[in-house]
Amino acid sequence: MSLAGAIFFLLALALCTLLVLAPLRSRRRSDRDDSARFRERERLLQRYDALLTALRDLDEDHLTGKIDAGTHAQEREAMLQRGEQLLAEIESLEKESRR
Repeated sequence: MSLAGAIFFLLALALCTLLVLAPLRSRRRSDRDDSARFRERERLLQRYDALLTALRDLDEDHLTGKIDAGTHAQEREAMLQRGEQLLAEIESLEKESRR
């Protein structure tokens, strides 16, 4: 085999190897992206759970007379708005993952 033939063979082999391995590399990237989205979704769900617990505690404190009605209304409204934001972020992540 001539030198030119050997070089052509090695280049063709390298090209074929790249073509075969390319889908595997892109799949790893998408797996990493899915994993990051999953972790972010879990983090948001934990924050939402903590917010629901705090909201329940706030209502209980109001019922037992530990806080007055004005403070309760203000804090409850702020928590509800934050809950809406968290749910919107969770929904956005779920829409992204469906694409």
